[in-house]
Amino acid sequence: MRNERKKLLAKLAYLYYIEEKSQAEIAAETGIYRTTVSRMLAEAKKKGIVKIEINNFDTRLFQLEKYVKEKYRLKGIDIVANVPDESTAELEERLGQSAANLLRALLDDHMNVGFSWGKKSQPVGRTFKSTTFERYSFCSTSWWSQSHPCPISCQYSDL
Repeated sequence: MRNERKKLLAKLAYLYYIEEKSQAEIAAETGIYRTTVSRMLAEAKKKGIVKIEINNFDTRLFQLEKYVKEKYRLKGIDIVANVPDESTAELEERLGQSAANLLRALLDDHMNVGFSWGKKSQPVGRTFKSTTFERYSFCSTSWWSQSHPCPISCQYSDL
């Protein structure tokens, strides 16, 4: 690769990743079409001029999430990793936070959600307290609800 081309790719990468300018701003500044800026940023990554690293986190977790999501055609997934020396209560709290965040991301307005509720689901409920429930309808899917049906019409979502 010519040094001029390498320098231009490095400059565009610097403007985008270090100075955090948008591709449109870089295009205006350099006189290069925005679509060309996008292609050149991709080229800079491919040629090894730009190397993106995520520090202090095992990114294999994200690779596993992607694999499971694609394999089972899921709308969303959040795998919660074990943390050394973490108590069961702390893990349950993190699982509840994760489940609540995933539900928020997947729920649409006025969706009816069937949910099996128990002691292990309490962290989800605590995290969800700040959510306005007018937008969603929740009802139990437990054995109790079979003999005492939910007063609203519930549909089991394909979450």
